[in-house]
Amino acid sequence: MGSVNLTKFVIDPFGDKPHFDWERYRKVVAVFTRMLDNVVEIAGLPLPQQQREIENKRRHGMGFLGLGSTMTMLKIPYGSKESLAFTEEVSRHLALEGWKQALELSKEKGMAPVLAEEHTITAKMMRERPQLKKRRLRNWR
Repeated sequence: MGSVNLTKFVIDPFGDKPHFDWERYRKVVAVFTRMLDNVVEIAGLPLPQQQREIENKRRHGMGFLGLGSTMTMLKIPYGSKESLAFTEEVSRHLALEGWKQALELSKEKGMAPVLAEEHTITAKMMRERPQLKKRRLRNWR
């Protein structure tokens, strides 16, 4: 798990024309995604079951920090429509760049083993997770 510090991407903080360096942010997210994937391989978790689980799913957690400070540096009022749009954009870039890197990593290293498994959606799962039905999944038992 790790976080990207958003304040590091503000150009001219508190200045006349502060702005966010979106290109550099996307590049850092790309490199960080690849780094976290490498950590999966060398994690050395204490229990063998934990290590198998992380290797099977190749999951990692990436987020960001400093959102409020970044908006202050950009002179964006916290809670304003502009702040909501900025937050959505930061989140969108993080998700999309991570997804792009995941696709590239799957070409290089192969897909996560769990994705090759067949999974059955049961009636119990549908009761516990009604959002599955909303997605109109087919062939569930």
